[in-house]
Amino acid sequence: MIKRMKAALILIAALPIMTLARDSRLNNICAEFDHRESADDSTKAHGTWLGTPTGKEDIRYLVEHFDELGGVSQYEIPMELARTGRGVVVPLLQKSLAKSRSAVAGVFYACRLGNMEPGFGKSVAPFVVPWIGKGNVVGNDSSIEILPVLDPELAAKTFFADSFLGPSAPLAHLVLSSCNDAGLKVPQALLDPLLAAWEPLMKSRDMEYRVERGIREAVVAMSQHDPTTALARAELLIKSRPDWADELADIHLLASGLTGLYDKVATLNDDPAKFQRLPLAARQYFAVLYFESDCDNGGIEQALSNSTGDYLPLVRSGYEAIGAKRSLEWLNWMCQPFGREGPSTNRADRNRQMDAMKPNYFEQIEQLRDSWNERHRNDSPEVSAQWKIASYVSKHAEQIGKALER
Repeated sequence: MIKRMKAALILIAALPIMTLARDSRLNNICAEFDHRESADDSTKAHGTWLGTPTGKEDIRYLVEHFDELGGVSQYEIPMELARTGRGVVVPLLQKSLAKSRSAVAGVFYACRLGNMEPGFGKSVAPFVVPWIGKGNVVGNDSSIEILPVLDPELAAKTFFADSFLGPSAPLAHLVLSSCNDAGLKVPQALLDPLLAAWEPLMKSRDMEYRVERGIREAVVAMSQHDPTTALARAELLIKSRPDWADELADIHLLASGLTGLYDKVATLNDDPAKFQRLPLAARQYFAVLYFESDCDNGGIEQALSNSTGDYLPLVRSGYEAIGAKRSLEWLNWMCQPFGREGPSTNRADRNRQMDAMKPNYFEQIEQLRDSWNERHRNDSPEVSAQWKIASYVSKHAEQIGKALER
């Protein structure tokens, strides 16, 4: 009896020491996490650590003692480690996503970077599903965006129902968008009722954004089943809504067998000789999209100061080939300060031109924009150059397809 009492007293006396040791290890894990966060590439640093025996042991410890982490650490650590896309962190994400949606942001990052280990997506997808529709950003839902990437099969089981893809479903437009982005085919049987219910609403001045975007996404989704019919439908839509043209332009490529053309040409662009051997239409298509994308991102002054501006001759000839008169007029207007010779096609020389102007080009840009906008204040909307160039390049599909095969 006395021996048992002594053993119990020893155990009781040891409890604070054991608790202290456990807290000390958590503190050490958190301190090392903070240190890796300060690295130039924190995600890479976390990934390297996760590949070590110490990292794997620490993750197991974090899972076992997750509830003992401080509030901020409970949110931050799983979210940042999720960015690695490593399978070893899935049990920690399960713990975290049972309490909070914060780790969804980290999983989103892993999806967008495409650096997920095999099996990571399917393992973590079920823990993301409960957070669908519970985002705090209007018009966006990260859980919906990533589910078709994580696990297309689970996404189909979850989304292909009237509750998500019925005409009255509040998130139908987001679900359609995420499926389109991930290349997940939405059944035609779900698309037809959506368009039948939504298209008559286009006549209303008060059409909901949900319906407006839903129509566009439904037509894009239809193109995966019948691209020719989807293209005809898109052409009818943009007659009344020319501002929708950009989002529907890729249907031209799908209908002509040129899906992913921009990325394919961009890869060849790394080799100037191979790029030059492509048909002119393919080079013009790439140049127009590349230039307009840079302009949209940081203005024409950014595009001209970048290597993007080297493609100006192709951009001009592309605009001329597709009859984009307003786009060509805008380009000429914004290049007025360069004089008759225009911008050099050499980046270094072009930047010297821009700096040598009095005042320099960057100081003139705001006035150029204001005068352009004033000049075209009352212009009616017209179909974008992106739609026109996609239509144009599709007419050269056979020639381009053969060139890409070579």
